[in-house]
Amino acid sequence: MLTVYLDGEPYGEKTYWKDVNRCMYFAKTIRRQNYFPPDKKYNSPEVAATCLPTYVNPDKTKVWE
Repeated sequence: MLTVYLDGEPYGEKTYWKDVNRCMYFAKTIRRQNYFPPDKKYNSPEVAATCLPTYVNPDKTKVWE
């Protein structure tokens, strides 16, 4: 389950991924947008993302690949 946070609060809907490594790719990409170039932090709301292994029924919940 990928959860995105804006200033420490959950933001938007959670998404579910078939592979935790794929989830981590997107979480890392989301977190990286706070910095560009890599050593300069933007003066903007903090954006974070985490992945938590979670079981869901794929017949009832959209699972991304």
